[in-house]
Parts: sequence; C-alpha cells; structure tokens
Amino acid sequence: MQWGNLNDEEKVEFAKQEYAEAYLIGDPVLLKTKKTGRKNVGYVSKAIHDPITSLDAYVVTDVQLPKNPSPSQLQSVKQVAILYQGSKQLYGDWYGADSSIAMQTPLLGIPQSMQAVTVMQDSLKDYPKADLYVYAHSLGAANATNALGCLDGKQQERLAEANLYEGPAVWHLLNFAQQKNLGQMKSKILNHMDLKDLISVSGYSPYTDPDKVAGILIYVDSPNLHDVGQQHMWGGYRYDEQGNLLLDEQLMKTASKQLAVRHRQAFLLARAKGGTIALEYEAATRYCDFLGRQIAQLKELKKINSQIETTLVKDHSETKRRMYGIPNINAEDIEHCDDTYRLKPQYHYSAAAVLTSQRELDGGIQAFINLKNKILNTADQRVLQDQQDRQQFCLME
Repeated sequence: MQWGNLNDEEKVEFAKQEYAEAYLIGDPVLLKTKKTGRKNVGYVSKAIHDPITSLDAYVVTDVQLPKNPSPSQLQSVKQVAILYQGSKQLYGDWYGADSSIAMQTPLLGIPQSMQAVTVMQDSLKDYPKADLYVYAHSLGAANATNALGCLDGKQQERLAEANLYEGPAVWHLLNFAQQKNLGQMKSKILNHMDLKDLISVSGYSPYTDPDKVAGILIYVDSPNLHDVGQQHMWGGYRYDEQGNLLLDEQLMKTASKQLAVRHRQAFLLARAKGGTIALEYEAATRYCDFLGRQIAQLKELKKINSQIETTLVKDHSETKRRMYGIPNINAEDIEHCDDTYRLKPQYHYSAAAVLTSQRELDGGIQAFINLKNKILNTADQRVLQDQQDRQQFCLME
C-alpha cells in the first residue's frame, strides 16, 4: 500500500497510533475508519519509550522485518513512517519539553527534541531505499519540525509527506539553517490547525506570515466542542464521504491572500529599489531579524541562569516539606536520604560555573549585536550606492 494514497481520515488515524501503548516490534498497524473499515498499513519496527527524555515514538515500515534484519531486508523497505507522540507524561512532557518550549528554549537545546532528530536520522540510515513519512501531534509536531529542519538536501528528497497536527508555533525556536531547510520542503509538510483548539492555537492565526511556518497551514473546519481536551485530540475533525478533511474555506482563502500579498510586496520592493540590491537588502533584514531573536533568547538564558540557585533551594525545601507529611518517615530518615542521594542544591549548582556561563552569554550577545549592526550598515550602504548609481545613470541619459 502506498501511504501517499491514504485519505485525510486515514492519515489522522495513522497519526493516532502514536498514542497506542500496546504496540510491540513486529506488530501490524491497523487503521479503522467508517468508510474503509480495518486496514493494515505496515508493521512496527521500532518502539521508542525513553525514560530520560520521555520521547515516545514508533517507527513503522511497509514490510514486516525479523528481529535482526539483514542488510538486504532493510533495503527492501520502500516506505518508513515515524510517529511522534504528543504530551502524555506529566514530568517528562509537561514539566520537561513543553515547559522548555514555553520558556522559548531553542528546540535543538531540548533533549526530547534532540532525540527526535536522532530517530529520524537513524531511520533514514537504517532504511536507505525508503521514502519517509512523518505523522505527529501536539508536542510531537514540535519534535518532528525540529527533526525535519535537520534534513540535508539529499535527505529532503526522500521526504514523501509530513502530516503535523495541532502543534505549537515553534518557527522562532529553530535556527537559520533549519528554517532554510524547512522552506525547501514547504510543499511536503501539511501543518493542520484547529483554531478552536486552545492548547495549541497560540501563535497561529489566519494572518500568520506563511514564510514563518513549517509547511503549509491547513485550517480545519471544526465545531466548538466546549471540551479543551477533546478539541485538542482531533475531536473537531470532520470528513466528507470520501474521507477528505473538511476545511475552513474562508480561513484558507485569507491565508492564501496573505501569501500572495507577501510575494507582491517583495516584487514591488525589488522593482523600486533596484532588483538584486533590494532582494539582498530583504535577505539581510530577515537575517538581522533572526539575529534579534537569538539575542533575545540569549538574554532569556541569562535570566534563567540568574534564577538557578533560588529555584533549586526553593524546590529542595518544598520537597523536604512534602516528605515530612509521609507516614512513618521522621526527620532523621529525611536527612539521611538528603545526604545519601546528594539532594542538596550545592551538589547540583556551581556559582563559578554560572558566572562563567553568564560571561560567555554576554560575549555571545555582544557578538550578535555587532554582527547585526554591521550587516544593517552594509545593507544600507549598498542601497544608497545603488540609488546614487541609478541617479548618475539617468543624468548621463
């Protein structure tokens, strides 16, 4: 079966399998829809449930493989899908990766998102002749975006399709190279969004800059279920008789109009300011916007650094306070546990290391500021010189 031929409803059902807990390696992946009934689309080749990063994902292949496949068997795989699960664990997901994203941490600095990159890279290496499909929901969509952004030119050619659902807006948490890579795969990435989903909708609107989104935004025509959890878990997704997802046509037109306006503005700027020079100027200002975001992120890291000691002391005190409320545990037991397992803040915090980190961050911030100013000054000089040259040209005529 060609996964590219699945209808929208089947693709959503495929994505929902990321939340299944019972899959073992070798198990068939069965989709069930009203129109097509039960359908076997592939087999689980890897099940990732990492206790440290809390990444949960499945790797699915179109053929069933033995426990230790030979190189020829790995090459027989023509399609491989990665299913990235969304938030499910309290500490690893909500208190870990989700909170890091909320704190505007770059995705390449979040352990779970970094492991998502490894899973995708390993899958491309393990199945060298397979087309890549990606299905991801919520936090999983952020992890998938991070991984897709790390695909190089040849790897990008192997991406058949990525379907992202109800993920947060994380474009600003990607580096410049990732944004460029995603731009080259834009038509292959479908980024589905239900604007009534209060969990993931932050950062998206019909007026979202289409150049600052991973893939193409697909606005779902959904009813308001008045249930935050159900709305987030595809509850508002509806389909026609052929299994096509019902879309909000007005929002899709608005989004398309925004893209057209963006391209029109770029064209007028190029014509008004001298073609190539104007396009260079636009590229320079975009890169400076990126540098500005990097500066803001470094400043946020400085702020976090300054709060480390206070946070550790507070958390340690709160943990001990809660332990006093546990039956049959006395103060001596608590202190023994505290010493034995080195729970005190001084074991996890170095004032000297934080000071060094702060100085390095200051150096990085200043370097970015200097680079940004230099680029802007150079770009302005280029435009000014171009204008003077064209004026001189007109006088010569």
